[in-house]
Parts: sequence; C-alpha cells; structure tokens
Amino acid sequence: MFPTNEKPVLLLPDEDIDIEFEDEVDNSAEIEKHLDMPRSWVEPLHISLNDFQMRYPGGKKTIFYKKAKLEKFALYLMPDGLVNRVSIYEDTGLSNLIQVNEYFLNRADRLHTREYDHCKCWVHEYFHEGRPRCLKEHLYKFNSTSPESERTMIFYHNARVDGLEMRKETPTEMTENFVGREDFLFYRFTEFGRRQHVFAPQNMPDTVNDRPIIKIIEKFHRNPNKVANDDIFIRTFTENKISIVYHTDDKCITYSTRDFLKLSTWTDKNAPNIGWNPELHTSFQVGPSASIKKEVDLYQFLRQMLNEEVQSRDAVRKSELEVC
Repeated sequence: MFPTNEKPVLLLPDEDIDIEFEDEVDNSAEIEKHLDMPRSWVEPLHISLNDFQMRYPGGKKTIFYKKAKLEKFALYLMPDGLVNRVSIYEDTGLSNLIQVNEYFLNRADRLHTREYDHCKCWVHEYFHEGRPRCLKEHLYKFNSTSPESERTMIFYHNARVDGLEMRKETPTEMTENFVGREDFLFYRFTEFGRRQHVFAPQNMPDTVNDRPIIKIIEKFHRNPNKVANDDIFIRTFTENKISIVYHTDDKCITYSTRDFLKLSTWTDKNAPNIGWNPELHTSFQVGPSASIKKEVDLYQFLRQMLNEEVQSRDAVRKSELEVC
C-alpha cells in the first residue's frame, strides 16, 4: 500500500520460445530441382571431317540481298584461295554490276582483298606484310595489265631498304615517293621516251630495247648540317643539262641555282675523265654568305653529279624490273 523504490521484475516463462529472424535462410528450401526432358527422337549426328570443312552443302553458299549478292566458299575449295565474294549492283534485278569485292585466305603472295570497280575499270589489291618487295596495295586497269601501263603501287616503306612508299606509273612517266632516307631524298620523277623497235637476236639481253630516259627530277628534304646555298632541293638530269635548285634560307625570299651543260661526247663510261670548260657552268647565288667555288671545286662537283645521275638511272631501271 505504501510507495517503494524497487523496480518491477520481468519473469520469463519456463517454456522455450523459438524466435525467427528475417535474415536467417531456410536451408531446407534450397533443394536442387532438375527438369526431366524426354529422349531425343533422332539418332546422334556424325559429321566427317571433310564434310565439316566444306562448311556449306557442296562447299558453296549464295545469299541475295537488295542490290547485292554474297557468295561464300569453303577453305581451299577455290584454287585462288577465295572465301567470300560480294557483288554490288545498281538495280534490284541484279543485272547492272557496279563493284565486286573478293576476300582471300592463306595465299602465298599474301593477297587478302581485291576490289573491282566496274564503273572506272580499276582493280585495287591489298596485301599482308611479308610479300617480296614489301608491296602493300596495287591499283591497275582492267584492260591494261602490261608492266608499262597505268598503275599505282603502295609499299610497306619501313620494311624496304630504299624507303620507297609509293610508285605511280604511266606509259611515259614514273613517280616515286620515299620516306626516311639517309640522303634526304623524298621524290623522284622520271620521263620516258618512246621505245624504238630494234631487231636483235633472241639471246640478246632485254636492256637493248629499254625505254629511253629523257628526264629525271629528284627532290630532297632540308639537311640541317648544310647551309641553304649548298643544300640541294631539286636536281634535274636531262640529256644535255644538269639543273640544281638549292633550298631557300630562312632569311631569304628566293633560292640559289646552278646549271651545267653536258657535251654530246660525255657518256656514263667516261664521266670520271670529262673535260672542263668554264662556259659549261652558270649559277645564281643568293645572299652575301654565298660561297664562290673555284674552278677545281666546280669540276669535282660536276663529276659527282654525273656519277649520281648514273646511280639514279640505275635505280629507275631497278624500279622498272620490280613492276615486271
């Protein structure tokens, strides 16, 4: 009846009470269940290795699309290594052919793609690395596949000793571009004359009837180790003249030039023993720092240019052999 400071005591029942928590997982519910499927009504399939490698019935398959046709071939079925051919047409009736793309595998010549442009009559071929002479791309005409016809050749220049990157050729001209050469050469243009018909025995070498070289133009990058008036930018070799254009100095607005006349008695064999005449030389020097060369220096320089002309002609002949 009287107030007291004692707290009430909570008494637990004697029976055990199971307390369930939501986080606990019931392991009894995780029972793996399998779906029993009926047995197959077909016999096990047995495909021979030859049939498996054929990939398609008969080794060929054709799929038609709108204005296009896709042809697939099994490996090594076609003698040229063809595995896919895509034909593109102008109309839905597949009658006017525009372009054909062919894809190859495992060819010895490293060819992997060939494109036919039937509108412009051009063929564009692509090659993997590892081909002799490091050819990367080749463009030529349908109806003119001879060595001296119009064509463009692109190379893996990093794999070539001469650094050749591209070569364009026509029946009368050949243009070559170079990359990363030690002599700073990056451009060579060659103009050919008409080949003369020569009657000679069959055992005579092919060089007897080579196309005559009329002109060779070479361009060089700037050499930082030389002054501009002594650093050749363009040099031109013709039958009767050697023309040289030097690089332009940073402080000048024009360039120096030098010309040598060639006598008809000079040949590739007697180039080291040519005669000298001051009238054979003309020059234009820019700037007060231009060096005046002595007659002996000019003579030695002329002999050097004649020897390099012979080397340039030999390089052009080697390029012609690569196309053949």
